[in-house]
Amino acid sequence: MSAITPQTALPARSVTPGGAVTCNSSRIRLYAVIDATQGEASLKLVRQLEGGDWQYVPGGSLSISAYSNAADKVNELIVPNAGAGTVYHVVGVGSTAVLATIRVYLAEIVDSVVTGTATVDGVQELTHKTLTDSVIKNGLTASGSADNDFSGSTGGFLTSSGAGTLNGHTTVAAGKNLILAAGAGNLDASASTGAIKLGASTATLGFFGATAVSRTSAYTLTYSTTDRTSAAVSSHTITDNSGGSASTSVLAAVTELSAVGSADITPVKNNFATLAAELALVKADLLAMKKNVAAILTDLQAYGLFQ
Repeated sequence: MSAITPQTALPARSVTPGGAVTCNSSRIRLYAVIDATQGEASLKLVRQLEGGDWQYVPGGSLSISAYSNAADKVNELIVPNAGAGTVYHVVGVGSTAVLATIRVYLAEIVDSVVTGTATVDGVQELTHKTLTDSVIKNGLTASGSADNDFSGSTGGFLTSSGAGTLNGHTTVAAGKNLILAAGAGNLDASASTGAIKLGASTATLGFFGATAVSRTSAYTLTYSTTDRTSAAVSSHTITDNSGGSASTSVLAAVTELSAVGSADITPVKNNFATLAAELALVKADLLAMKKNVAAILTDLQAYGLFQ
């Protein structure tokens, strides 16, 4: 710590007077010793701003008096540093004769560094301290609204093996992964009553270890009537005892000849009636299935799985 000569006024813009101190630590200390037997003066701590202008430091005024400081004739002031690389000086206010008897010292306070193993007991407040390779045994509690910022670190961040709770909104940075390690761990959102959304419309999705793929192209529901009840099959099992030959393309005409009585042709007509009735039932079953399929597609489109 070197003695400096106080300025009589704020230094001019972009001018750095001799004795100025550049502070890179968390605090700067100003102290003064008065040798006069009477009189008093005030010392104003000033700092240079980024644009070269000088300003009085808020809370940076130190009074030194031959009366109130008569016991040791010393007074000091410690203020937080505005930022690494800030330049400081002192402006003296008062009688020139008194100021001439005051010795002024200005220096940054270098934060202490503990090497080796240190044990801190009880409640301790660490202000502007850097902890290196530290082990905290009995818990770490934060208070206030200050941010906990680890963004400058490129190393891994491991939490404890105990349960963890996220009490605020949580965002995973763009391009970063959220991976569940192997094992039987669960991803359980069953207690949530809010919305759960997965991916943008261009995202890929896969289940049960399958390769994630893009959504398929959109389905067009020309028939859009839905039914979420899967009804029982209404058609019957028909035993074919007709003795005829089935056709895959045409139903032959049936003509009643004089040699064939109505009693003979009636079973044939009945067969046709049976087939017609069963066909109607099959159509009803098919319609019910179409409604079920329409309901499934509608639901999957609503969930965003289908387009």
